[in-house]
Amino acid sequence: MKSCIIALDIGGTFLKSCLFTENGELIEGSFDREPVDSDGLSRMEHKYTALYGVPLRPWF
Repeated sequence: MKSCIIALDIGGTFLKSCLFTENGELIEGSFDREPVDSDGLSRMEHKYTALYGVPLRPWF
């Protein structure tokens, strides 16, 4: 298994993430953008339904 780097952008309305190789190249297909409300609750309805309404703040 090769190593990779995860990049997170945790904003007030969206959580964005992607993976990079050790050389800093974006891994194709790894970018994701999901809604989060101002209380830090996940609003992911279409992709990660098990996370809907889960508080994300404690994890970050």
